[in-house]
Amino acid sequence: MGDDSNLAWYKKVYTRGTLTYSIPKLALTIFWMMVGYFIYNISTTLPAKMVPIQLDEFGASDFQKMVILTTIGGVLNMIICPYVSFTSDRHRSKLGRRIPFILYSMPFLVISLALFAFADKIGEFIAAENISFFSDNPFTCGIIVLMIIMFMYQFFYMYVGSVIHYLCNDIIPKEFFAQVMAAIHIAINLGNMFFNIFLFPEANTWYREIFIGSAIAYAVGILLMCLMIKEGEYPPIDGEDELNKASKSIFSWMRKIFSGLGIFVKESFSHRIYILRYTLTTLGAVSAIAFTYSFYLRQDLGLALKDMGYTDGLQSMVNLAAYFCVLFIAGRYVNRWHPVRIVMYNTMFVVVNTLLGLRWLFGTLSPSAFIWTSTIIAIAYVPATVIGGVSGMPYEMLTFPRSRFGSFCSMQALVRAGFVTVLGLAFGKGLDWFHGFFPAESTFYYRYTLCWPVFIGIFQIIVVFLLYREWNRLGGYKNYACPAIWSTTGKEELEQPEYHAPSVRGLKAAFYFFDALIAVTVGLVIYYAVWNMKNDNQEIAALFIELCGSLAVAGAVIWFIIRTKIMKDVKRVLNGLAPKNGIPHHGMILLVVPYFIVNTLLNIYYIYDLPPKNGAYYMALICGINIVLAFVIYLLSKMEKGISTTVEA
Repeated sequence: MGDDSNLAWYKKVYTRGTLTYSIPKLALTIFWMMVGYFIYNISTTLPAKMVPIQLDEFGASDFQKMVILTTIGGVLNMIICPYVSFTSDRHRSKLGRRIPFILYSMPFLVISLALFAFADKIGEFIAAENISFFSDNPFTCGIIVLMIIMFMYQFFYMYVGSVIHYLCNDIIPKEFFAQVMAAIHIAINLGNMFFNIFLFPEANTWYREIFIGSAIAYAVGILLMCLMIKEGEYPPIDGEDELNKASKSIFSWMRKIFSGLGIFVKESFSHRIYILRYTLTTLGAVSAIAFTYSFYLRQDLGLALKDMGYTDGLQSMVNLAAYFCVLFIAGRYVNRWHPVRIVMYNTMFVVVNTLLGLRWLFGTLSPSAFIWTSTIIAIAYVPATVIGGVSGMPYEMLTFPRSRFGSFCSMQALVRAGFVTVLGLAFGKGLDWFHGFFPAESTFYYRYTLCWPVFIGIFQIIVVFLLYREWNRLGGYKNYACPAIWSTTGKEELEQPEYHAPSVRGLKAAFYFFDALIAVTVGLVIYYAVWNMKNDNQEIAALFIELCGSLAVAGAVIWFIIRTKIMKDVKRVLNGLAPKNGIPHHGMILLVVPYFIVNTLLNIYYIYDLPPKNGAYYMALICGINIVLAFVIYLLSKMEKGISTTVEA
């Protein structure tokens, strides 16, 4: 009897649609998904990581770099992704509705990857042939060839990228969303680690061989995943009889196409919550435009390919270990804290974190110091990174209707790609113009690209607030249902995971960490002021006291007021009264604040390495970040007003 009880979890059957799983069968499905994602991630990361090297050799302008690395993909994303996603939602075949699009695009994607290996040779051949359409300059021809190959690659990549992430929603039981996403991230980080440590440092030497090898690996890995994973049967789409009619003439076919387009647009913009969802995702992508130039930024910071590879590889190793913890230990917290809440909170904290990127305006670390400080920072941010990363796809699943999941995700991708394409081109052109204020050989101007995410972050915070409030107005944690104009009830039910209210003990622990952050910051300001006085550097000492000291004290006062308000609300709830505002959830705060403590402590090393005045300004930046972080926590409490009204003692 006891043995049967212990094995109950192993014998239990789980379902998703018409699919049924035992634990061994589910584990095997997850394994093959991991194989597919491992290969997919390596093969699709290559153009983003390797092509910038060749563009640098060809002497491409910042505008040309943006066109090849971002704009081509953005334009095709607006065209291919909506079509594939909308069509795959309605596709029915023996292989399923997603796998055919992955499988049939595979040969063309493999050819595209192989062509990247010979872009320079093709460019030289065209230049030598003096084809009138092209310049006779092999470097110019090489840039044009890379554009054409990137177009081909992105065209067929969109078929895969549009549907591969939907598989989890289609075939995995809801009880295992967090664990499966952790497993997928393990595979992705294994791929990142392998590429960054073993391949990227040799990118110049083995450029051709790396692309050819990845093409072969993609063919084998994706084929195995498609053959081993099974999709279930899907019910017909309701309310679209016009689309199900056979097209007997060109006119009926065109009418069917326009009818489908009308349905796609009408449903996608049928409610404010969907528009807010698209806006938030778009702002995140627009913010990331700056990181198109991260390769060139790190070159300016003095990093060689080997240094970049080791830095990224070590961070992937750290993330890999953390995702194993989520898979076997911490996955339950995703449901307890709820994926929507996690993503909303994490977005706000990521915005605060972008302020730390401004540190490179004040100076540069040695490559070895950059590697080990970056690794320490990555370790400190791992808890928030992995919980936020694992929550991303469940957040999509819990806000978009399952019956039209691909369609809504594709409209989101279309809107995102449209803005990224237009703003990316403007950004690249603006960067070329901005370069004119620096010496021609200087690359320091790439550091100013990090101001862009800070600016966009202001709008992200506003949209997070509005989206979170709207989601809860529609039912939130207990009763959220997607607005659905295609349904007779006007909504599509979505089963929500069981969540837990904020913990008093967890909040106190998180606030103690913030107290420590304030104390460390004030202590460092005093230490640097005294240290400069002892070294007869009175001007810098005065700067630490007047500028940094004022900001540090202001941060302490602001935090004390915010902390007091929140804890008063906690006491009111414990006494059976309603809170005056709301009570922020402890989870993400508890994970993020220690990271900022570690960053502040690393300043001891960093400020020593900077010119004295730059060190003072950087310390002022840290003090300012503390103030912003305190305001974000206060904003979270306001965001929870009327929503988070109970606590766990």
